[in-house]
Amino acid sequence: MLTPEIKIRPDKIETLHPEKRNGIMIDRIQYELMRDFIISVLKKENEILFSKLLEKATQNFTKEFGGNISWCLLAVKLDLEARGIITNVFNFRQKRLQLLKLKRSKLSRIDF
Repeated sequence: MLTPEIKIRPDKIETLHPEKRNGIMIDRIQYELMRDFIISVLKKENEILFSKLLEKATQNFTKEFGGNISWCLLAVKLDLEARGIITNVFNFRQKRLQLLKLKRSKLSRIDF
């Protein structure tokens, strides 16, 4: 079940953005698949570089996914950041590396 603040059409979800920009419309099934994937990886690994998460997503999802995996991963990652479910810890020495961590206390917002 989705949190109430997600705007839903029968087949689409409007995501949030951590910088309060407008969200994007994304296929509901793709959103839920990617959300569950991100959370399950972070539960196992505790933290992961975004580049490694993208590698895992590319390996995990096949062409049957029906869309651009990297675009969907980024959109859902930003949505989960905006909702406070994951956090992005920037490495200031290597600015391009994004380390993602799960905020376990916020998981109750998502019903699996």
